Amino acid sequence: LEAWANDRELGREEGETATEFAVRLAKEFEEARYAPALATLVAQASYSPKGLNDSVRKTLRDFWNTLLGRVTVEN
Repeated sequence: LEAWANDRELGREEGETATEFAVRLAKEFEEARYAPALATLVAQASYSPKGLNDSVRKTLRDFWNTLLGRVTVEN
């Protein structure tokens, strides 16, 4: 996500949390609309003793496809 933002000259600012960064990207770019959800998932994966649940796959797939400019098809 940071590399994607850097390519658009909107890198993470010093002292900016991952969540703040993700929210800012979502405000700037429609294709980054899933960034806040991604930041939440990264925090959950990093700090939660339970880790991530199976429903996360769709959120991650949607985010990735959106960044790549692909249309998401509901299953």
